[in-house]
Amino acid sequence: MPKVLLVSGLDTMQPYVAQTALRALGIESDILFVVSSASYRLLTPVAGITAPFNPTSSQMRDFLKRYQAVLVCWTQSATTTFTGYDPTLTTWLSSWNAADDPPVVHFGAAISTSRTLSLPANFPIIPFDSANPDSTAYRWANGIFTTAGGFRNRIGTRVSLTRENRTVYVRAWNYRWSSDNECAAYLVDQNLLSSESEILAMPDFPDAQRLNQPPTGKLPVFGLRYRNHYLLPALQGPSSTRWSSRHSSYNAFHPFWLLYALKLAGIQPVRKLPVVFEFDHPAEVSSSNPYVSRELDMVRAMRETFEWVRDFAKARGLQILWSSRTGARYETVTGYWWDMLFGTGDAPFDPGDGAAGRAEAQRILQLIQQNPDCFAFGVHDHTGPSGDGFNAPAWGSLARTRHSDPGYEWAAPNPLPIWDQRSSTQGYAINRKVAPTSASGFNFEMNGQAYVLVNAPTTTQATATVPAGSYFTACMLLERALAEHALLGLPIDGGVGYTNHAGNRHGGRGWWEAWRRFGFKGFRWQPGAALELGAPNGDPRRLRYRDLDFVPTANLDFSLSWAGLYHSAASYADTALGRWGLENGTELRGANNEWSNDMQWRREKGVVALRRWLSAAIDSWLFMVLAVQGTGYVHPNNSALHVRRFSDNGWDPIGDWLEGFPGNQVWTGVFNPTKELLVEMDSVIAVLSDYLKWGTIRELMQVRSEVG
Repeated sequence: MPKVLLVSGLDTMQPYVAQTALRALGIESDILFVVSSASYRLLTPVAGITAPFNPTSSQMRDFLKRYQAVLVCWTQSATTTFTGYDPTLTTWLSSWNAADDPPVVHFGAAISTSRTLSLPANFPIIPFDSANPDSTAYRWANGIFTTAGGFRNRIGTRVSLTRENRTVYVRAWNYRWSSDNECAAYLVDQNLLSSESEILAMPDFPDAQRLNQPPTGKLPVFGLRYRNHYLLPALQGPSSTRWSSRHSSYNAFHPFWLLYALKLAGIQPVRKLPVVFEFDHPAEVSSSNPYVSRELDMVRAMRETFEWVRDFAKARGLQILWSSRTGARYETVTGYWWDMLFGTGDAPFDPGDGAAGRAEAQRILQLIQQNPDCFAFGVHDHTGPSGDGFNAPAWGSLARTRHSDPGYEWAAPNPLPIWDQRSSTQGYAINRKVAPTSASGFNFEMNGQAYVLVNAPTTTQATATVPAGSYFTACMLLERALAEHALLGLPIDGGVGYTNHAGNRHGGRGWWEAWRRFGFKGFRWQPGAALELGAPNGDPRRLRYRDLDFVPTANLDFSLSWAGLYHSAASYADTALGRWGLENGTELRGANNEWSNDMQWRREKGVVALRRWLSAAIDSWLFMVLAVQGTGYVHPNNSALHVRRFSDNGWDPIGDWLEGFPGNQVWTGVFNPTKELLVEMDSVIAVLSDYLKWGTIRELMQVRSEVG
């Protein structure tokens, strides 16, 4: 099994996140802490090592040779005077370059005038001087490093990889300073480039000619090889050396560069990690949306997107998890897919559009029925109060409509216990192994064991008031969803055994046991969301209850409520600019609302915003794959429609918006966030094909089982 050494400071979680990702790939690692310029210490004992290292000693050099690669995770500002990392440059980079010395990768190395560094005469990176940043680094825009709402999405954003001759949307920076509110890339002196150096990655901003220009003879770079050392962007985001499972913090970790470092060092993994994508209630419309004139336009745009996704997925072995909101067959809800397919009259479409709208919904149904290799399905019930999942014990008891399809155990009029196990007056369950022979009541099975429910109420009614957290309620509602899927010709594969949950409602152990009974192996949840009734003990990234996995996911929606990039009529938090923190202040929308009044302004700033969103979304999705073996998902009703243009008719979700502009010719015409996200992740996977692959939820669950 390959093995690498992670070198890092004491005040960061970077090496632990990296180590988790390496473990998932099947790559072993040790962590070496930088204490001072004269003392490096192992986190855990390694055979034959009993004392700290002097990092410039022969013992240190011999120790490094035990590994196939050394990854140095710099964690300090470019203006720091801490000298602990200096030996990795003044000795390791300058002198340890023999054939048996392992490759060394430096992430975000602070090559600056804050310390006295002895570097080779032909080392091409210009040391950064905070008193003169624009002549010693490439600062493409002032102040864009400032955090907004915890998101760090305005750094790097588009990178050209010279070996691969490919552009990828990932965040990148090499220097940070000024209380972490500024960032920059390296500047390279072209006169010092030689056979010992190679430019690996460069900023590739389509608006580059209108940004700060580097001095003559100097090139901006994100990645450089010098001998057998590689200098790459940092793994951490600004103003956050700590990592947690919260969304705002994990966005600070830049996973692409970890995998790219392994590629440069020639480290092969034991396994590839599957990249899995989900659609959350994908085919729905809302007549209350004030920004789209016709719901028929929405469903047509979704159908066109799904047809494109089918072709994209089929060619790559990708299977989209499709979680339609179930329950509309039984409860009074509008706009759900069942309502679109089988409702009466024109609703939920505009007057006169009912027949055309239902025809589009039927085309979507046929599309996914005919392509089970591209689409898998999960239970997703939002019919609880306020549209949340019913599997929330906080709801207490509510009236629910039971299904009555023949051949199902929990269908009406079969008896259904309405037993609340938290009540001391509603009877009790006894395992048949220990129950008296005289014990009588409702017989049931749970977790492979036979039980009898004594003195508990049951009902045969089609509508019943049931306790939310009950095992029997869970069985009835899960079976109801499975019956609805069967009627649609979309069976849920028990072998996949995965379900998508509404509002991160998880229901407690009664629900968990019901899932296991129906063959489910896991369900998704978003890091940072509370789990109802607590959760199994252990690492929150590895929540597991018996053989159930809590699979983490990241929401990658472009915007909310069809709000698009930005428009003054919407809530700012709904737009992509506000939701993802894509601008600093009003730099993109304009202090005087130029976005709405100046088409040229909108064209230029819109491309910048799209670039920032893509890179942030790609990094968030990659984090889920690497650090927690999870997924990414979107709501197509928020992320399948096109970016809008402002016209005499208002905000048009279908029409052209970006016609292109000299220097900005990246997207012309419409921009479909779901398509673009998949296309750009495809580019990343192509670059990192030794480590990542498009995959299925079945493959992901298998990896989670192997990794543990």
